[in-house]
Amino acid sequence: RSLVRQHKVKFHKRSKEIQEDLKFDIKILESIGDVNNKNCFEQSVKEETIKENAFKMLKEFKQKMILEKDKEKEVDGMFPEEIAKQWYSWEQEWNRDKELRDKLIHQILNQRQKQIIEKLEKLKEQQQYIYERQRTLINDMQQARKYDIIEKQKQIKEREEIKQDSSRQISFLQQKQRQSQLELEKQDTFESEEKKSIHDFIEKVQTPITTTTVEPKFYGRRRVNWN
Repeated sequence: RSLVRQHKVKFHKRSKEIQEDLKFDIKILESIGDVNNKNCFEQSVKEETIKENAFKMLKEFKQKMILEKDKEKEVDGMFPEEIAKQWYSWEQEWNRDKELRDKLIHQILNQRQKQIIEKLEKLKEQQQYIYERQRTLINDMQQARKYDIIEKQKQIKEREEIKQDSSRQISFLQQKQRQSQLELEKQDTFESEEKKSIHDFIEKVQTPITTTTVEPKFYGRRRVNWN
């Protein structure tokens, strides 16, 4: 009876270890599945493959857990000889399962690690693109602002030049107008003087004729002196 109890205790202890390992592996797979479910709208083909593999292994590991618990119940009703006889076979099975689980978990974790690295690289590229885009936009805004300032200065300069040109034209026209006025005044003065000169001349010419009497000269026959 003591030997039976020892075999059963040994089996239960080993079985509990296997179950703890299975629980740990199941938690890893469940966490991977939960992460992928949260990102279901942005899953790539690789992510979908990782998810499918994780769920497949999760199902197998849970089935192993059930079998391990059933095996514990089965051992309680076995004879010591049967336990001793099966022990080596169980140990080999446990070791094979452990090795296979470790390999599968290692593969899924490597895939998950690559997935995380790829996402980080993609995020880094997106951040770099956003940063470069922001810099481009800032540069464009600065260039546009600089261009606006230059254009405004150019417009101010053009308006000032137009104003100055208009002032010059107005000044020139005013000067021409004054010159024309002076020419007209000179012409008027000249004409007035000419008229006055002519008038004075006419008056001068007409005055002796009207005011002076000219006696005609007598041209008689000269007497002949006969003495």
